[in-house]
Amino acid sequence: MSLTSDPPRGGPAVPAARDAGAAADEDGRLTVVPVRHPWRRPAVAATAVLLLQFAHGCIWAFRSIPLIVRLLFWFNLAYLYDEIPCRHPLVRPAHHRALRRPAPRREALRERGHAMSAMVEIRSVRKSFGSHEVLRGIDLEVRAGEVTVVLGPSGSGKSTLLRTVNHLEKVDSGRITVDGKLVGYRRSGDKLYELREREVLRQRTQIGFVFQNFHLFPHLTVLENITEAPVSALKRPRAGAVAAAHTLLERVGLAEKAGAYPGHLSGGQQQRVAIARALALEPKLLLFDEPTSALDPELVGEVLDVIKDLARQGTTMIVVTHEIGFAREVADTVVFMDEGVVVEQGPPAEVLDRPCQERTRAFLSKVL
Repeated sequence: MSLTSDPPRGGPAVPAARDAGAAADEDGRLTVVPVRHPWRRPAVAATAVLLLQFAHGCIWAFRSIPLIVRLLFWFNLAYLYDEIPCRHPLVRPAHHRALRRPAPRREALRERGHAMSAMVEIRSVRKSFGSHEVLRGIDLEVRAGEVTVVLGPSGSGKSTLLRTVNHLEKVDSGRITVDGKLVGYRRSGDKLYELREREVLRQRTQIGFVFQNFHLFPHLTVLENITEAPVSALKRPRAGAVAAAHTLLERVGLAEKAGAYPGHLSGGQQQRVAIARALALEPKLLLFDEPTSALDPELVGEVLDVIKDLARQGTTMIVVTHEIGFAREVADTVVFMDEGVVVEQGPPAEVLDRPCQERTRAFLSKVL
């Protein structure tokens, strides 16, 4: 495209499109050369948009840094340092600190007796199997740091009561709370709805259960039996779970049996492994269902010694047993059950030495 500019009166010809990029040829005519602003080129414009988006993202990320740091600190700090050999107490994993710090002495917990909150509350619990009612309106309370021993004849509902605390058996009516939370159910208005299986399993990680028949995995070593639940259920790093398992094995006197299989252990040793496995989850509550009933008499003592040590350290426990001497020495509260009801409960000196109910006196006269 070209154009010619007429000269103004009294002056030479002036290029009309000089500012638009005009150029003069040999004949004196001006040719317009289109000139584009650099920012109007597509490649430059696209790059500018990307840079602006990147800058916007950097600003957003910068403003979000405090929140991200807090999340990393509260949820991942223990695991970030888990495999780093460090002796500083502030960066040691939380579950390791729990195993190594001194446990509160039982005497100190007793001094705070009235201040201790109820760890377990059982209210009006009923349970039937078919037409047979096993539990008939049970009411029981266990305070934090205390040991409650449940006595009674076979078929009185002791083991069933223990299994309802862990929701291994569903109650027909009533409610059970552990550390203030309903076990197995959620409340909506005046109704209770059963939790999903995954939520129930999460609750069980806070309630350790030691069975009378051990229930160890025969194809796993002692160490693997103890680390299986922390790794699979609590998603802890394996290295940390292994270190904690070795500490627990030393605590129950089986440090040298880490690589052995359950079939190569005595009954007492297997039960001590089962106790270590329950402790590996760091539960708030430990349940023992006749832990010595399947043992030979000479092996009973080694298991009871471990439970006594846990009691001295202030572990909250409910123990179903026939060992009257153990109940007298360790229990804070003795509960006597018969035919699905609590017949009598109180301190060992009262229930075992001066029982108020005739049924309790008749039972003790046969076992003492």
